[in-house]
Amino acid sequence: MTEFIYMWLDKLGYGHPAHSPVTHVPMGMVIGGCVFVLLAVSLKQPIFYKTAMHCYAVALAAIPPTMFIGYMDWQHFYRGTWRVEITAKIILGLALLVVCAFNFARLRKAPGDRRITAAGALISLAVAGALGFFGGELVYG
Repeated sequence: MTEFIYMWLDKLGYGHPAHSPVTHVPMGMVIGGCVFVLLAVSLKQPIFYKTAMHCYAVALAAIPPTMFIGYMDWQHFYRGTWRVEITAKIILGLALLVVCAFNFARLRKAPGDRRITAAGALISLAVAGALGFFGGELVYG
């Protein structure tokens, strides 16, 4: 099944991994969520928490398909070879899912303690950055 997808993409002239462009959705939403949480905290404007919650909701919806497409790319381009970067990306991908779920749940009710809310947003940003780092190491390292 996945080989059919890669053959179809190749016929379209796209021979690159499919995971790379798809990662922009969850990563952008994590960055946006963090920015809006920090705006809400620093400007004392609670309306920004709602926007942050929506960002984390989109990130939560986008992370599982992004992980699946990453798995497909790993099987297709790396033949399922275990590397440190792959292990790190699997662990960090699951961690990002958990942290985004925490952030979403916290913002859905009420942000509560601003320090905890800001810490959750910054942790999600750090995990997203680490995922990008290991992805870059895998491709360019």
